Amino acid sequence: MLSSRCLPGHQNLALAVMLAVFFCMSDTQLLAQQEGQLSASVLSAEALGGDDRQQIEQFVSYHVQQILTTEDPAEISDSRQRILDPLRNREITLPPAHAALSDDLARELQAVLQRDTLHVRITALLIVGEFSSSLDEAVDLVVDSLEHAAPGVRYLAADTIIKLSGTDDDEDESPLTDTQQNTLLVPLTQAMADESEDLVLERMYEAAGALTVPEARQVLLNALNARVNSYTGGLTDSLRTDQRGIQSLERSLAYDKAENRNVDNALRQLTIIAARLLDVVSRELQEGEVSEELTPLAVTTVQSVEDIFTLAMTHFDPTGDSGRPLAEPASEGEFDDLRLNVLEWIGTEDDPGLLTESAINLEYAQIHGGE
Repeated sequence: MLSSRCLPGHQNLALAVMLAVFFCMSDTQLLAQQEGQLSASVLSAEALGGDDRQQIEQFVSYHVQQILTTEDPAEISDSRQRILDPLRNREITLPPAHAALSDDLARELQAVLQRDTLHVRITALLIVGEFSSSLDEAVDLVVDSLEHAAPGVRYLAADTIIKLSGTDDDEDESPLTDTQQNTLLVPLTQAMADESEDLVLERMYEAAGALTVPEARQVLLNALNARVNSYTGGLTDSLRTDQRGIQSLERSLAYDKAENRNVDNALRQLTIIAARLLDVVSRELQEGEVSEELTPLAVTTVQSVEDIFTLAMTHFDPTGDSGRPLAEPASEGEFDDLRLNVLEWIGTEDDPGLLTESAINLEYAQIHGGE
């Protein structure tokens, strides 16, 4: 029997087949490479042409399909990063390309809610947090994610609200419309009431603080008030969440005060909440009920409360006498002195405190737990 090696035609055929396969593979790889990346000229274009839009569409479709269909974590991570890089780099990616990326991604990511897995959901939240357009679609995904069973998803949903609000970029005005913010606020309010994970709740506090509609601040004040009213003694790590919540509100109100906005009602509410929290913390410190691990957190909380009292005094009674210091005796471990100074601020049954007697004008019952 003759070998095919002896037949010149077979040899040529084999070579032709090999070359055909090689070129087909090269074309396929080249196409994938073109679909999987964006040229610098597209990203930096002042205006997009038809070819530019097609390149963006191919890029988005390619990587979203990789995210939705592959089971390889490395490939998912690579596609996610290739999408995020141009979205996050606003110096290189000009508004036309950024908006086109956002719009195409919003359309492609509609499949997330139908083909949902944990890694896909997390990836989608990371991506929509960088959108500059198609914010309605981003809001829809966040709303759906606030009630997700996984704490990590709920955390990222709150984190995405902060990103979409422009807080990370220190923008004066939120890119989100009032309607979009209120759409987020309703499920965020419920999520805050239901949340059992302190780390997630802390991020939700920050998300509420990042929204600029008036209702958002009141939601945060109500949530903190309910938490502080539930304190029955015995400080836990949960104190960190509430301390950062009042700290966030203090910064927000200080900014509004500097901008000559009306903060009277909100600042009084925050001062009441801070006073109630200080009452519990200072009593626990004086009685030696705070563990060694939690003492630094308790001291930091005292400092945050003093910052709020100082803001209230400079706003309502700038020429009045200030109360005794709080942070100094707390940081030096002089907890008996701290408690005495606290009582000068919040008052006792026989002697109203500075918060009541000054122009801040709080009622004693409000400070000590009354509604």
